[in-house]
Amino acid sequence: MIHSDSETLAATPKAVKAIADTLSGGRLLNIQSFTRSGTYTPTPGTQKIRVKCWGAGGGGAGMSKQNRDSVSGAAGAYAEALLDATLFSSVSVEVGTGGAASADSVSQDGGDGGGSYFGAHVTCEGGSGGIAGQGLAKGGEPAGGNVMMVFGQSGQGGTYASGFLINGVGGASFGGYNALPHVSKRVDDGSFPGGGGAMGSYVDENTHYASGKGGDGLIIVEEYS
Repeated sequence: MIHSDSETLAATPKAVKAIADTLSGGRLLNIQSFTRSGTYTPTPGTQKIRVKCWGAGGGGAGMSKQNRDSVSGAAGAYAEALLDATLFSSVSVEVGTGGAASADSVSQDGGDGGGSYFGAHVTCEGGSGGIAGQGLAKGGEPAGGNVMMVFGQSGQGGTYASGFLINGVGGASFGGYNALPHVSKRVDDGSFPGGGGAMGSYVDENTHYASGKGGDGLIIVEEYS
């Protein structure tokens, strides 16, 4: 029938829909989001999946009276891949946790962000924690993406000298709004998903702030027929 040039026969709505689905590569069936580790099981009828993966961000480093140099946390990597869902019945999913923050008036490194993994198919490293001192926190590296791969942005350093505070910025994650470029007060954590936490600060005897924690990772699976 698909080769017919008849002008007297008409296709049914079902047949037209089937052709449209074939030409468009399948319709969206479902979206599964993972904010913590677990197992992905394809929805019945799924032929292809689009995986979006973010590694977690690193926590910002603290600053003390004795050491007034500090570095914000770096962002986790991002990767995106199209996969044939008929090749597996389930996939182990690991979602990274954001790196720990540092307490106020304490000079210590921030915690590293955890990596996120969609089985062995897609890997997104977490961002490094900020450094207590001078340096640059390293952003996470991606692997396995066949659509897009984005390295996490490095965390930037800051210092307090001669009465002026220069603030480091937490690394930006793909699609996130980034850690804010100022001293950490209350909730200046890395953006979700995967942003680096802002550095802490020690301004004077009465003004000092803790750093922000890194943003947690995330994995989103779009399922297509």
